[in-house]
Amino acid sequence: MQARAAVGLPISFQASSGESHIFWNFGSSASKILDSSHEANDIVFSTGGSKTILVTSFAGCARIDTLLLDVLDCTTPVIPSWAVVIDTDQTSRISTGSLWVNPGVTLSLQFGTDTIYAETGSKIIGTSTSLVYLKRGAQILENNGLVIHDTSTSFSGDNLLCSGLTFNYSQAPPNVAFRNGVFAGAALSSIKVSPNPATGRVTISGLRKGISSMAIVNVLGASVMELRPEGRSSLPVELSSLPAGSYFVRIEAVNSVSTIRLVKE
Repeated sequence: MQARAAVGLPISFQASSGESHIFWNFGSSASKILDSSHEANDIVFSTGGSKTILVTSFAGCARIDTLLLDVLDCTTPVIPSWAVVIDTDQTSRISTGSLWVNPGVTLSLQFGTDTIYAETGSKIIGTSTSLVYLKRGAQILENNGLVIHDTSTSFSGDNLLCSGLTFNYSQAPPNVAFRNGVFAGAALSSIKVSPNPATGRVTISGLRKGISSMAIVNVLGASVMELRPEGRSSLPVELSSLPAGSYFVRIEAVNSVSTIRLVKE
């Protein structure tokens, strides 16, 4: 996993003990561009993004290595399609990956995971070295990782306050907590699927302009049928080719997504 830091937070770098002479080049956005110390402490980056740090070492002959550092800022984070939805109180033993924690759910972690997206009303316990995005109204306890948040809570670990923090749901997986278009507000909440459950044809109604894509996806989030609304207010869809089971109709617009549960009998 690529190393992480955050805008305005100090980070330190240490060369391996076998290197006798070190020369660091942190780039123009760092508080100290060049450093020749074995340990370069309290380096602060003023801008976010992926940074390439050049490390020149001298141990018999010169060698140049690169270190990739992801410097985070208040850019709206995108919930990835592979995120695991946490919709019940539980203890996670997942050591890698992304977790999306629903409102009202308490998640306890035994190991650090890559990234946690905590919705309003959720609670995270024991984050270890995780990166946590914390919406206003969410809570976090026993933090030792990096927290990007919109709360007034005091944190023991590194944290970056981002007023108005929200999530980009354009790539988010199906989530029953948001199946009726909570992400997009009125623009997507008016969309209906009928009949539901269904055996053959259904009609998706209430479609509006601005929809970028539509698809039927299975419970794993994989697309099984691409749909093309093409400006229509309603769209008939034939389901006879799909096996019986649970699916989601996924509708995407700019920075928003709605998922509606659909049962094929």
